[in-house]
Amino acid sequence: MKKNLILFFICLLLLYSCKTSNISSSFAFKEIYQSGSNSINANVSFSHVNDSTSFFYLQLDTTNLHFTNTNTSLNTINEYANIECKIEIFDTLDKILTYKNFNFEIIDTINSWDTLIKLKINNDFKGYCKVYLRSNNNSFAKFIDIDKSNLYSNEWFQTNLKNNHLLFSGDTLEIKHLIKNIDSFKCIVYKFPPIAAPPFAVELNNKNIELSKIKELQISATKPLVANMDLINTLVSINIDTTPTGIYFIIVPEYFPEIKYQEELIPPMRYITSETEFNKLKNSNNPKKAVDSFWLAQIGDIQRATEIIKKYYLRVINANRYFTDIQPGWQTDRGLVYIVQGQPNYIYRTYNTEVWLYGSRDEMYSKSYYFYRTKISNNIFTWKLFRSLDYKPFWFHNVNLWRK
Repeated sequence: MKKNLILFFICLLLLYSCKTSNISSSFAFKEIYQSGSNSINANVSFSHVNDSTSFFYLQLDTTNLHFTNTNTSLNTINEYANIECKIEIFDTLDKILTYKNFNFEIIDTINSWDTLIKLKINNDFKGYCKVYLRSNNNSFAKFIDIDKSNLYSNEWFQTNLKNNHLLFSGDTLEIKHLIKNIDSFKCIVYKFPPIAAPPFAVELNNKNIELSKIKELQISATKPLVANMDLINTLVSINIDTTPTGIYFIIVPEYFPEIKYQEELIPPMRYITSETEFNKLKNSNNPKKAVDSFWLAQIGDIQRATEIIKKYYLRVINANRYFTDIQPGWQTDRGLVYIVQGQPNYIYRTYNTEVWLYGSRDEMYSKSYYFYRTKISNNIFTWKLFRSLDYKPFWFHNVNLWRK
């Protein structure tokens, strides 16, 4: 309990410092979980090649960029999109190490574009990178952990994982260390942890997240890991003998983060239903009809109920996009808050903490949620909400808004 109280007061100090700091420091943070037509669809990652050099990889889907003819004097029918890219690298104490600004011009004849940017990052560095992209009115922001202090961290490996944490059903894991010749790996397969509990379930502040092991597998180039049906919806950690690597991922259906089957509609409803209501939904023979009937009974108007259903499950899908780590994003603490309350008005981020503020920074009735980095094992971590009874009336108010 003492440890949790210390974390709580640290979060309070963090929020206070954020409120009194320059707003530009949180500019990109607000857009980190942005969705819709104004967001840039991008993949970003880091890889290390030696003690002093690393590469930043940027891949863009160009389909929603704004293209214009930037030089009317040229006799050309092609249009171009200008991309501004800002990279800031911080250590674990949130001290800035370096920053880079780049500008790219992309032609409208390609659907996908990528580039490698060489960066000087010395050995033993550990911290994170803040990436910010802007193109016209479109933007993208993301944080990436960097660990060069451990030769077996995620960035020392080349894999075919999507967003570092996803292997789709039917795919075969491809894994290779960038400077070491490693013949085999040990995979530890776990069940997903339970889905997030309400933010006022304070008893969880004193409990660690525990993983339930299903089995261990030895894989190699001649005996790779194939994401068969029996491995779908599991968490996998990669070890080298007894040494953990920085690689862990979940195995999900090929359509993830989308929802495809009606049975998948039921579990996310737990966040806005009573136990009795949820059990009734679970026991239904027709999940789609049961979900539709629930919303219609609450709202009373078919058109409005249809709109609310679409809005709710879009948040579920976006939570999968943004917060997936040791389990699908909608099941995590951040996913819980995002689904019920939507995108925060302000987001403040350090290496170990993330604070979401709903409402104005100077508003008496604004509400903040404090998430902190928590280690589950030597190579696996997630973001855990510091729960408080103070959330209870505010939370029920927002849950009830979905039911009107």
